[in-house]
Amino acid sequence: MLKGLLALDKVSITITHLDGLVLARSLFNHSFNYRSVVAFGKARNVINNTEKLSALKIITDNIIDKRYEEARTPNEVELKRTLVVALEVDMFSAKVRAEGVNDDAEDMNLPIWAGVVPLKLIQEKAIPEPSLDPRLKIPVSIEEYDKFPL
Repeated sequence: MLKGLLALDKVSITITHLDGLVLARSLFNHSFNYRSVVAFGKARNVINNTEKLSALKIITDNIIDKRYEEARTPNEVELKRTLVVALEVDMFSAKVRAEGVNDDAEDMNLPIWAGVVPLKLIQEKAIPEPSLDPRLKIPVSIEEYDKFPL
């Protein structure tokens, strides 16, 4: 997929986060609550190792805080085999829907449940790799996430 992006003059990338199901009295008025962004631009292969490592640090630390410092960084062979693509953004658009049901007036008295079913992504308890030294503790950044939804 990433190699395909590099072959195009212009690309668009869409990211959507689903926040809830909106159930109306009529099927026509069902919807979703979401946050979404679309970015348009030119994909560029990141070949400079300093820039590539910087991008990998940002990606890694956004998954688990400070993980880049905890884990072994890529060796030369791994770095060559890792494709990092940057998007030079020309324009972007963001959209959010965070509201309730928009039923039609004639449907309001129908005996059908209507409302919002909120959705959340939560991190569950970490499962250690079987060969892990049992004396090693779960990194604090992972352990703390057990208490909060992502």
